[in-house]
Amino acid sequence: MEENPYDKFQKAKKAFETQLNTKSDYDSYPSNSRMEKRPFEFFPSKCEIWIDGKMVESKELNTHRNVSHFTVLSQLPLLSIKGKVIEEDAQIKVEVSFTDSMLSNEIVINSIYDEFIVLNDRLSLITVPVMTNIDSMQMITLKTMFGTTRLEKDFKANEPFVCNLNTIKGQLAKVSFIFGNPAKLIEFLPIEEVIDGLTKPNSDFL
Repeated sequence: MEENPYDKFQKAKKAFETQLNTKSDYDSYPSNSRMEKRPFEFFPSKCEIWIDGKMVESKELNTHRNVSHFTVLSQLPLLSIKGKVIEEDAQIKVEVSFTDSMLSNEIVINSIYDEFIVLNDRLSLITVPVMTNIDSMQMITLKTMFGTTRLEKDFKANEPFVCNLNTIKGQLAKVSFIFGNPAKLIEFLPIEEVIDGLTKPNSDFL
């Protein structure tokens, strides 16, 4: 017998709330509130791809950051994830861009988010349409907690509807993206130090 949709939603909502209340090493903030949109830049050292709670792939990024002598590699630019405040359709939004297309099969180079919200230990950029091709529990829960942000949008397979930012002592410590068509999570972990002046640290966000 198929589970009642309401019961299914309540279980998912409870699991989501439990996850939000779980203690972590990341900074925590007053939950279920909105924040002023702001720019950011993040330099990742690794990305992990998760499906159904299991990591299916891990990729090293910016591997040339460790080169300490003068080579062609040391002159390559760092891959970064940039958030820029923009105006679209008379609304203030945030555009998140990758400075390199090496991951374009997994995630679009540019994605735009309508709202900036707080969920305990994460700051979330979200796009939540009334009509969409995503019916995941994350989408349903966001609609319940924060309402919708636009009338309609269908997402491509490599286009996320959430960009999560985690901080430690106000400094960006992780950037992750949630997809719903199909369901997938991609996490980006930081470059933690400057080596021989070749890398930039992740800047203070708050």
